[in-house]
Amino acid sequence: MELIYHTPETKNNYSNFDKSIIKIVDNENIKIACPYIGISYLKEAIISKCKDFQLITDINALFYSLRNKDDINSTLSFIEENKNKIRHYSNLHSKAIISNKQALFGSSNFTYSGINRNNELSVLINEPDKVKELSNWFDSWWQFSAEINIEELKKKIKSYKPKQDSTSSNELFIANNNIINCIYNKQKKSKKESYEVDEDFLKNVVLKHYNDKEWLLSFCSLAKHILTKFNISNDNNRLCITCCGGRYQIAITIGQRYIIYPLEKKEPTIDLIMPLDFDKDNAKKQGLYKTTYFTNHTHPEAAWCKYTTTSGSFSLNTKTITEWETAVEKELYRTKNNSGYRYAHQPILYSFIMDEKFRNRILNEVYNRKKEIQ
Repeated sequence: MELIYHTPETKNNYSNFDKSIIKIVDNENIKIACPYIGISYLKEAIISKCKDFQLITDINALFYSLRNKDDINSTLSFIEENKNKIRHYSNLHSKAIISNKQALFGSSNFTYSGINRNNELSVLINEPDKVKELSNWFDSWWQFSAEINIEELKKKIKSYKPKQDSTSSNELFIANNNIINCIYNKQKKSKKESYEVDEDFLKNVVLKHYNDKEWLLSFCSLAKHILTKFNISNDNNRLCITCCGGRYQIAITIGQRYIIYPLEKKEPTIDLIMPLDFDKDNAKKQGLYKTTYFTNHTHPEAAWCKYTTTSGSFSLNTKTITEWETAVEKELYRTKNNSGYRYAHQPILYSFIMDEKFRNRILNEVYNRKKEIQ
């Protein structure tokens, strides 16, 4: 481990941050998390030297920081050219650059000012276990970050007024959450402020993002099973049901951890929290695709398993259900107080899962409308 910083004596020399980044990126696959990016710096100092890259940034913060049309246009062009390598996560504050061998993280954004001018402090690590942990951290957030809708972004940019000074009001990218494929971006300033998902909004989510009615019903059946099994009510403060991850999917959290996360796409998947000792042979039969872990101070406490499912109606076998129940029960036990995400809980989503009559009415209206559109 090495501390990276500037001193008055090194002010006019080559940046210590630059030197470290060059070592990290040289002919490596790079993972970058940073809200404020200098596109020129990114291209010249990082992308030109690495094999390939992935970037998680905050699109709202990034464009809000730009001061002229040239910067906006060059940033937009860069995102468009690399749209499969860049994702958005609102309120991202981490700054890290990670290779297979080393990683740098700290206060510095990857801009010319952040690297060469500001008084910043970062840590360079090359311990394999710590580098691997950071790489896994990035992969987890990549999974829950949003793909960027380029066409919507272009539409908003046409009316965008660049930031003029530090006191100017600019709500464009904050207020218009449809710039990216995300229902809402956690852009509220206070966790006490709740998001409002009404019935029309719910219908719109189902209309646009759940093409397979039977698959959605299968997810609701699983979700209802677990909520009923442990008698988890709508007003249980350990519970949060919300549309999250930038993909309009209805996910459930207990305490600080997801317990189920569905993703309907070309190859639909369902993510479940599982015990560390889950039956891996059974999981493979169930369609296990990938396993990551929930950790506490680097110690794994639960597995996070992604299963591929069939299109249409799907089910989990008894062994998988039992193991899932065990992991959920543990999360309920360890969550003594409120979920940190309770502010984002949507009661209407609870009703959609638990109230069959309400759910059927919503689905009938939505899928009848789909037929009319088609």
